[in-house]
Amino acid sequence: MKKKGLKIAYIPYYGQELNNIAFSEKYKYRWTNILKEKLEKNGHTIATYDILPIEESDAVLCFDNVYFQNNRHFWRMFIHRKLGNTVHIDYEPPSANCKIHNPEGLKKLSNLFKVLVTYNDEVVNNKTIVKGCIADYLTKEIEYKNNFRNKKFLLILANYRVNLMLFGLHKDELYTKRGEAVLYFQEKCPEEFDLYGNYWPETHMKCYKGNVEREEKIKVISQYKFIISYDSITNQKGYISEKIFDCFKAKTIPVYWGADNVTEYIPKECFVDKRDFNNYDELYNYLKNMTEEEYNQRIKAIEEYLHSDKYRNLFSSEASADILYKALLKKKRHINYIKAFKILLEFHKKRISDIRYNYDNFYFDTRKITNVELFDCKYDEELSDSFFKFKIRLTKKHKYKFYICSNSSKMKINVRQIELDNVYANEYEFEISLNYILNQKNIGLYVSIDDKDTKLYKLKIDSLINWEYLNKNLHLVLKQNKIYIEKKVIMKESIKRFKSSKLYIILYRIVKLPSIFIKQFIDIFKL
Repeated sequence: MKKKGLKIAYIPYYGQELNNIAFSEKYKYRWTNILKEKLEKNGHTIATYDILPIEESDAVLCFDNVYFQNNRHFWRMFIHRKLGNTVHIDYEPPSANCKIHNPEGLKKLSNLFKVLVTYNDEVVNNKTIVKGCIADYLTKEIEYKNNFRNKKFLLILANYRVNLMLFGLHKDELYTKRGEAVLYFQEKCPEEFDLYGNYWPETHMKCYKGNVEREEKIKVISQYKFIISYDSITNQKGYISEKIFDCFKAKTIPVYWGADNVTEYIPKECFVDKRDFNNYDELYNYLKNMTEEEYNQRIKAIEEYLHSDKYRNLFSSEASADILYKALLKKKRHINYIKAFKILLEFHKKRISDIRYNYDNFYFDTRKITNVELFDCKYDEELSDSFFKFKIRLTKKHKYKFYICSNSSKMKINVRQIELDNVYANEYEFEISLNYILNQKNIGLYVSIDDKDTKLYKLKIDSLINWEYLNKNLHLVLKQNKIYIEKKVIMKESIKRFKSSKLYIILYRIVKLPSIFIKQFIDIFKL
């Protein structure tokens, strides 16, 4: 009798690419499609969890997110006894926003699943925690055409995430180091240096050329001799992201800084090690004086590496698919559900009690409409009693017009129009008079881009709210794309001091925790 194939539910990164978009033609070179083909060839099926619900699956593949954000999925796996057949991919380093992907956190997380796949060499045990650097490659390798003399000198293609780190920077992050490199090269060789990416401040945009879509990245990189390619974190072992391999596929030599043990995985001849230079003057002189012969020798080393087992067996899309395929087909693991329950409760408590994880910031939670992200809306006492302040993050160069109006009538009433030319990755704040929205049950933010069709960003407000009672004792708060009205609490200074004391915190937890756990039990059985 033929063995029945597994039905595998896939939870994509950040919950995106649902409706099986993760397995679409766009991603034919990525591990997702290679894994799907490999599974189907052997009688198994895989689909995103909106198509194949977790409770109906035989196994689950869960791509990394902040695991406090993914806790809702973990609870569902817990209830339906899927944890023992779940493979979880740990992708981001501890330096990323709101992450605690340190060794201790990963070991705790591994207690929940059959297999945890991670880059982190410190925790790999080849049983419940296996090595895997799961990255996205959307295009093929480019052939080197011995065009050393026709290539531009240097670029940086990266995002400047410093301003997105809402609660401080990790001590070993390299985001600021990318910024230092930009400041140096835009002054040292502005005619030979180009910058691409998101979120760069005005001080770093002297040589800025725009953003590059993921599928165009390798093509752009291939036009340059060198690229500053820093990973997100240093002083760690094993985190080597797709950034350096994109450079290899583009046949451009990277200046790399990241994993301490990078040469255990990649030959030193394939890249320029930033750690070998005391300052950027030394690095600049080395790159400028590299001969065509040395350059071509390094490209040859890159080509040999890309066709070696060392690359193919760990970092390629085929390797990622193979690692995950073997993990999914492993025998079901016995999970200690009492221990798992305690861990999930701990995650839930962390999510609701620690502002670093319950803060609904745009980086994780805000839905995008075209090129605009609305990530803050609040009543501003400093302006006046009759104004609200909105924050907009603009993500591409366009001419913008904003209209504040009523959703219910779908007419542009009480129009507020703002035109901004050539704004990129910049926060813009503007105020809206209370008169624009008073007595309206719903309001909308309409965004017209380059005078094209107007798009509506819906600001959902409970229809039961009577706006006539809106006054200086109330304010608007945006949470997960909904605006709530919250009452302001004015405390005396003595009460403020008491609420910040250790005694208050202890008393608060004694009173609050039982209600949290009771609510959690209710929420679990509602799933």
